[in-house]
Amino acid sequence: MPFLQMTLATTRDQAEKLSNALEDLGALAITLQDAQDQPIYAPGLGETPLWDHIKLTSLFDEYADVPNIMTDLQKQFGHELFNHHSVELIVDQAWEHTWKNDFKPQCYLNKLWIYPSWDIPKERPPNSLILDPGMAFGTGKHPTTQLCLTWLTQNISQQNLVIDYGCGSGILGIAAIKLGANKVFAVDNDPQALTSTRENSELNEISSEQLRTFLPEELPPVHADVLIANILALPLIELSPHFSQLLKPGGKIVLSGILANQVDAIKTAYSTWATFDPPELQQDWACLSGRRV
Repeated sequence: MPFLQMTLATTRDQAEKLSNALEDLGALAITLQDAQDQPIYAPGLGETPLWDHIKLTSLFDEYADVPNIMTDLQKQFGHELFNHHSVELIVDQAWEHTWKNDFKPQCYLNKLWIYPSWDIPKERPPNSLILDPGMAFGTGKHPTTQLCLTWLTQNISQQNLVIDYGCGSGILGIAAIKLGANKVFAVDNDPQALTSTRENSELNEISSEQLRTFLPEELPPVHADVLIANILALPLIELSPHFSQLLKPGGKIVLSGILANQVDAIKTAYSTWATFDPPELQQDWACLSGRRV
């Protein structure tokens, strides 16, 4: 059936409040998009970063009372909200699936293959995984994830106990298992990420003994062979003392979600207990790998 699509210009500070107001007024779906081509980086644990200027698009039933909706919004947000807005009638489509067009199969060093759950070939290479990101961050498209996957492809062995800290969709932990790791502890403070990780593990026939999920406060004492964290610079700096307790002497550490100009700050934060190789770079992003001393 057709829908009414309302597009509004808003800001990061108002986006959540405006989204809630639209939902209260009957919006069936709401999406947020960058309005000024501003880069946004991989989220830290529990973060949902937004752009400064946002194009907010909401869908309503085709018979929605648009004049009353506009009046209610003006009362809450003022007339300036509607300086740049549009309302149009559009035909129905599978909104929840349109983003999938950009998610294609990926290959790393001809050793690891990643297929979206809706595009699985009849014959798959042995080291391949199926991924359905759902609501969690992590499709393998972002340079930071690609840098981590490349490292895993080159460094994981069958004896490894791996901690994937900030697991998102579970892509890194599942890749580690597929590449031969013995066990993965996947950690995130977003319950949706843990749900997505478990679902993707089941999709790849990985048992709950091979890959276990934890909220940060639930992670048991462990000394891992490998700790990988693809989050952001600030939480990586704050987590340095905690990570030092989770990694065994000589264990490998991989940190990403870092801009190239943040590498020195990260190295300084870890200098008392870890040494790093030269960073691997992709676009403006960096991945640091090294060892616990």
